[in-house]
Amino acid sequence: MSQSPPPLMGPHRVVSDDAMRRWRKRRRRLRRRLRQAGDLALVGLVLLAIVFAVHRRHSKPQKATTTTAQPGSLNAIHPPAADVVIRGCVYANFAVHGSIYVYNHSGQTQNYYVELAFKNGARKYADAVAKTEDLAPNAHVIISAYAGVRAAAPKHLTCKISSIERFGGAPPRTSPTTT
Repeated sequence: MSQSPPPLMGPHRVVSDDAMRRWRKRRRRLRRRLRQAGDLALVGLVLLAIVFAVHRRHSKPQKATTTTAQPGSLNAIHPPAADVVIRGCVYANFAVHGSIYVYNHSGQTQNYYVELAFKNGARKYADAVAKTEDLAPNAHVIISAYAGVRAAAPKHLTCKISSIERFGGAPPRTSPTTT
């Protein structure tokens, strides 16, 4: 048995020196064009970054609208945010649930309107609202905020209070007196 090399994809082609020169010239031309295209893409990216940086530098930041409490008012003495604490948030059966503890520190009956923002990592996932009605002075209650969602279960669910409104409800309840 003779030892012959395995057959290739057909017979070996003999290439002339002239064909090799032309092939090398085409290959050099292609490399040059690719380098030029890469340089142009890099210049375009740098220009785009400069435009965004200038735009960001000269655009005015969007400030959140806030209202300040009048000096001496209940909201100035004891802000509504001090009355509300999140106990936890959870996802179950295509819904998010937030548990909120509310303690009325004021001396009058109050209503609380609490809006929760649920996030999946850094992305907004859902919003939910919870409210109390006629919470007596120095009373506390646990309220729940629910929101149905169509998205897949979140990997990192967090919740935070996005707004709290406290406004006076009915006058404090007193026991009837007889004379």
